[in-house]
Amino acid sequence: MKGTRSRRYSRYRREVMDATNAHSPFRLGLTRQHHVPISRAFHWGIPANLIGGPENVSYWPLNDNIQQGTRISEEGEALLREWGYAHLIKQVTP
Repeated sequence: MKGTRSRRYSRYRREVMDATNAHSPFRLGLTRQHHVPISRAFHWGIPANLIGGPENVSYWPLNDNIQQGTRISEEGEALLREWGYAHLIKQVTP
């Protein structure tokens, strides 16, 4: 069915952002960075509540967050290990 994945991703992203907004309010001049990016987490099937949780979110200057893209930070790798998804780290390491 066309668009099904897109609708599922939109719903997943909304769930992540709802969880994120519950504990991390917007701050002027900063953006929220998910250490494990939402798009990768969706692809891997990681629960939205983990990705939107406070341990996966920090504040960065806007330009730094844009440059980060979908790369996983060291903090993100540590979280993947903690959550039992260490096997996924190999998929993103060059």
